[in-house]
Amino acid sequence: MNEEFAFNMMSVPASPDLLNHDVVCTAQAGQLLSAGCLEYETAAYGIAYHKDTETYYYISSREDSMLDFIKNAYLENLQFTPLRYFFKRFDLIDESEEEIKEKFRLEIAQRLYDFYPDVFFEALQDLTTAPCANAAYPLVEKIAAQLENSFDQHHLNIFENLLEFLLQSRLLSKEGYYIFLKWLHNEREKSSIEPIASSIYRRTYTGFAYEKPDGNIGYFADAVHHLALEKRNSYINKGYLVTPLLSIQYYADSFNNLQKTRQSFLSTIKQYLDANYISIMKAFQQLPSGIDTEKYHMYAAKIAETGKEKAIEAFQYYGHLWNVI
Repeated sequence: MNEEFAFNMMSVPASPDLLNHDVVCTAQAGQLLSAGCLEYETAAYGIAYHKDTETYYYISSREDSMLDFIKNAYLENLQFTPLRYFFKRFDLIDESEEEIKEKFRLEIAQRLYDFYPDVFFEALQDLTTAPCANAAYPLVEKIAAQLENSFDQHHLNIFENLLEFLLQSRLLSKEGYYIFLKWLHNEREKSSIEPIASSIYRRTYTGFAYEKPDGNIGYFADAVHHLALEKRNSYINKGYLVTPLLSIQYYADSFNNLQKTRQSFLSTIKQYLDANYISIMKAFQQLPSGIDTEKYHMYAAKIAETGKEKAIEAFQYYGHLWNVI
């Protein structure tokens, strides 16, 4: 047996009955815990959202499930907190994995409850009650016309993420979103082919371009989707101009060759999300906001009074997303 996981039976405390099962198990569990063998790692994504004057919490260990929920929430005009990722280690001496997962979910809900006061949700709901002005529709229509019959899957994938971004920004209405989503489906159908790339070595990169207030353009890429999403959110909160996300899956015949795909991905996003695309995003940023600016700043002051740092940051993020600051 590997020495790191070996039991030292001589360390079992003296007892009238050295074969007492509970005593032996406790001693062995203590050694396993010290060696890190009984630690259980768990992680989950969490958001809080408001519906019918009540606050709810959506917590999931699956990234795809969380992203689907967020997309549907925007379509239903549900307002929620920025996506957060939580991680913790537990020991398995007193609780099962299922008990730990349930405990962890409750801890996440409690933390989200502590982060965001009621006035934060009141502000989001009040500011988004009015119908979306759909200001981005004419410009999106022009972009779609340029992409028609291009058969370029990367451009189409960027376009899909652009639609989601504009929906979140309240620059594109739900009706407009569905119109362009149908157009996108038809474009993909024109060039639909069965994927043939396959390997046990594969990796998906997600990235975006951004421009700082001083005009410098940069690129961010990560093999973990939610980290790219969180980074983009943090850049929005800083007032950076950001582009839609682009995700590409790579295959390789060895792990070493797979390591080289990051540079290939960076070259690709620089090609697709170039200075011209930055200019397109500037045009969207200059559109009139669908949010009452005066009312936004009134709520911003109220939220600042609570002293809740996460809520203040999140509301500032929405201010940039909505083109009001």
